[in-house]
Amino acid sequence: MNKDSVIKARCSSEIKQQVQNYTQSHNINESEFLLSSVQTVLQCNVPNNYNEKLQFIYQYQYNLLRNKLFNLINLNSTIPSYTKELIRKELSNNDFSQFNLH
Repeated sequence: MNKDSVIKARCSSEIKQQVQNYTQSHNINESEFLLSSVQTVLQCNVPNNYNEKLQFIYQYQYNLLRNKLFNLINLNSTIPSYTKELIRKELSNNDFSQFNLH
């Protein structure tokens, strides 16, 4: 059972449906969505005020974009391995979460 299945197995049917609806309406892979959400929760405390909520949203958007890029890079066999590694390293070394990614 993969991590996506484990996480979804612990969700109620309503939550599973909400995840599916959200990911379909935003054209996001469910695994990327779940991973990005978990990363965001771990990186940010539960938002208590407006600024923290914005930070939470921006952090989520950053994580989602980063995970999408990682997936695109990993799935593209035309990109040489050393180039993939350089891109991964650059994405990991830079904190793009400071930018508003609307």
